[in-house]
Amino acid sequence: MDNDNLSDFKAEVFLDNMDLRDVVDPIVLDADTQLTRLTKSEEDEFSSLPSTDRRRLILYREKALLNCPDAKSLGDFQNKVAYRMWRLVTCLRLLKSGCVGELEIRYHYSMSQQPKGFRINTMWGELASSGLGAPYTLTNSDLDALRALWQKIRKLEPAPALRTSLYYFNSAYSKPEAHYKLVDSVISAESLFCIPSEQRFRVALYISRLVGTNSDERKMIFDHMKKAYDARCKIVHGRSPESIPLGVYPRLVTDTEEFMRRAIRKAVELGLSGQELQTKLDTYLLT
Repeated sequence: MDNDNLSDFKAEVFLDNMDLRDVVDPIVLDADTQLTRLTKSEEDEFSSLPSTDRRRLILYREKALLNCPDAKSLGDFQNKVAYRMWRLVTCLRLLKSGCVGELEIRYHYSMSQQPKGFRINTMWGELASSGLGAPYTLTNSDLDALRALWQKIRKLEPAPALRTSLYYFNSAYSKPEAHYKLVDSVISAESLFCIPSEQRFRVALYISRLVGTNSDERKMIFDHMKKAYDARCKIVHGRSPESIPLGVYPRLVTDTEEFMRRAIRKAVELGLSGQELQTKLDTYLLT
């Protein structure tokens, strides 16, 4: 297949557990990225699957349409689509809570051919049914913030600290157990500042200073992150997860995820992570 035909290549990414609610689609994020609802034929296709296959697909809601006009080859196109898909899902997760994920990619190599697709082995359906995967709902009031965040994420070339933090932030979405979601969220916090493990005070202090908007909120976040860190340490040092009553601290898992969502967004906005972000926050703490 010659490079002249690459401009015709398109990719559809089917998103799970997502609802565009009252939004008029398509949602155009840029010239090569948009979100849209499933077509009637796609809805019928998924609903007609055998129950064993439909279990993961039952929560299909919407899809993303991606294009990579600068691709040099078929392999380059597939790699660019995968990276753009990662950026898009990361952007949605950083915008607001909800267990959104990708389940299937279909490639259209030319408009005259049937799309070629593959399914991604994920756990979004199981997470949603467990109660840890609340539906991801976009409304009209989210669109300006989504487009603004996408302009940052689509061009983001994360430094190692931010890349690792994003890895664990996303990894938490794939964990059906609340305890291990919490572990990944706390590791994401450590990674964002390049803080070695077992530095509970510094992790809590930096997150509270980065995210909190006033002294009362910073104190609340500081206390919360210390509790989250304590629970994380018990889990990773061999305590049975079931023996740690996360319910003692209401919303410990979901609130830790939300504080990390806000912290990473702030780091992206500042363009800082790792030691540079530590230095910036140390300056704040001394003023």
